[in-house]
Amino acid sequence: GERIVIHTGAAEGPRLAALEAASGRTVWTADVPNTYRNAPGFLDAGGGTVLYHHVKDPEASGITALDAVTGTVRWQIDGSQGASATVPVSAGSGRLLLERWPHTTLYEVGTKKPLWTTREMVALDSPAVPYNGHVYGFGGQSGEFLVCLNAAHGQVKWSSRIYRGHLLLAGDTLVVLSSAAGLVRLVSADP
Repeated sequence: GERIVIHTGAAEGPRLAALEAASGRTVWTADVPNTYRNAPGFLDAGGGTVLYHHVKDPEASGITALDAVTGTVRWQIDGSQGASATVPVSAGSGRLLLERWPHTTLYEVGTKKPLWTTREMVALDSPAVPYNGHVYGFGGQSGEFLVCLNAAHGQVKWSSRIYRGHLLLAGDTLVVLSSAAGLVRLVSADP
């Protein structure tokens, strides 16, 4: 809407703040569990629910969902193992993808239950890209493979060793910026 939601960087106290886009005035703050200072995400295109990747235990992270208008916590999903600083992303109707360093999990928002977990995709700097019933991201020992997963069950459709980087979707094309070499690759978002 007309707000910008940011991580404050605070060690204690309010870790999220919503600012009025036009003036920069603080609209609300929220004291949420700790994180690795990642950016918030959004559950829907309208931005009605703010998603925050929290860390409650040293190596167990989950998702806190807040109302974008008031900053009130709507619900939380706590993970059991693994953490990262990757932004949670909406993966279709009522589903959220949370990438952690050892694995990736798809959750159903209504039940807060994991639908599947896979070690074939791991957290890196940029989040995975859900598109047309599939999820594109990085996997392998150090993220060296670009991977396509079936979003229904998390199984690998294909993988290609192009080395890790940043991933964006432009139309039906994945734009992959290599972290080490600076190469830009265009990959069809096709399972």
